[in-house]
Amino acid sequence: TIEVSDDGVDWITVADGVSLPYTFSSTLFGGYIRLTVKDIAGESPRLKDPRFVGYRIVKGKKKVASYVTKRTSYRIGGNVGCNISDFTRVSYNTSYGRNLPVPGDPSYDFSQSLSLGWYKYKWFLFNTNLSQTINGKKGGKKRESDVWGLSVNSQLLDTLSLTSGYTYSISKVDGRRESSSKSLYLSLDAQVYPDLSVKWSNNLNTAGKSRSYSSNVNIAARLKPNLTTIFNYIYNKNWGKVSSWSHREVTSLSWRVSDVFSVSTLESYYWDSSKVEKFTYSVSAGIILTDKIQTNLGINGERGENRTISYYTTVFWNISSHLSLRFSYRGTREEKGENPWSWTLSVSANF
Repeated sequence: TIEVSDDGVDWITVADGVSLPYTFSSTLFGGYIRLTVKDIAGESPRLKDPRFVGYRIVKGKKKVASYVTKRTSYRIGGNVGCNISDFTRVSYNTSYGRNLPVPGDPSYDFSQSLSLGWYKYKWFLFNTNLSQTINGKKGGKKRESDVWGLSVNSQLLDTLSLTSGYTYSISKVDGRRESSSKSLYLSLDAQVYPDLSVKWSNNLNTAGKSRSYSSNVNIAARLKPNLTTIFNYIYNKNWGKVSSWSHREVTSLSWRVSDVFSVSTLESYYWDSSKVEKFTYSVSAGIILTDKIQTNLGINGERGENRTISYYTTVFWNISSHLSLRFSYRGTREEKGENPWSWTLSVSANF
């Protein structure tokens, strides 16, 4: 059996009961082609995944071989909103689209959503949403996604806010439930000082027998009017057939030394349950030489299983309002492997 597909998910049979080699009678339109072996004599073939990207190559001497495709699309949509009271609003949105390729099979998509919001108190801003998305193709499967969401925003203090949410989604194929997932979100934002802010966000996701949790702490501080630093810590945990965890911390620093010179640095350290450790860093500088010439310098490095260092230089020159030039050079030094380098020169002209 030979099948074709545009996305590698929905397959359409174009030939059945064939023997190899096989010649197609017409051009196939699709990103993928699949061959499935049903009955053979002797030992079964060892095909791990009999899929490959298929193309039709047209060769000619003096004449030019060509073909024409046509695609017509239609879409209609609308939305309506109503303020039930001074602090309650209901809205509805819908959209329908149809795609008619020639040659090819027609497809369609439909979506709708209904939301309700209640915003009477700043310490309790409530919103709930129901949405549905359906898409399908002639000869293929109809896929549907239903999502229900709930969110609550609370301004507990002038310097402290809380955001929480819950989402439940169901995926269906031809009306049959395939999978479902749940997601819970909680975030706290605090303005500790005028130049110091802290954000802590948490996500808990459940899909079938698998669960995942992530936590993110972000601290931003402006040490001086021209000096800012950001610290970010990320923790991930997964439960399922194989459990795992990982940590990552990232620290960045931005310093505007003067109107024509600025420096930024970044370092990142990662480690996980599989005993992988990785340290990366970068330093970059920007220099404005004249009103029309600017250059950037930088170096990036990584320490782990393979130590690498990359460096680059870029020069911009606005020769005039219609003409500009850019030159860049990049090189890499690896502890194991080659040391590639490259340079690029480009000229842009606008008329």
